[in-house]
Amino acid sequence: MTSDLRKVADFWSQYEPPVDAGNFYASPLTRPYIIETAYGKELVKEYQHDSNFAEDIFISKYLRGKKVESMLRGLAVQMFNVHLPQ
Repeated sequence: MTSDLRKVADFWSQYEPPVDAGNFYASPLTRPYIIETAYGKELVKEYQHDSNFAEDIFISKYLRGKKVESMLRGLAVQMFNVHLPQ
């Protein structure tokens, strides 16, 4: 194992993600890394203490300014399309 990998392994092996936070992705220990990897470094500071970061970033970044009716229609079509007769 390389020196850098050993440092990372040694550091993270000392911590257990808190189970009360929901899961690995909601853990305050991994949240900054996940936010940076998925959305970019510029959003880490704003959302690092937000356990609902994925939903909040999605809403603020991708749904801002969209009409609710158009989102609901699209969602309803996706949800019920598989159940409609061909």
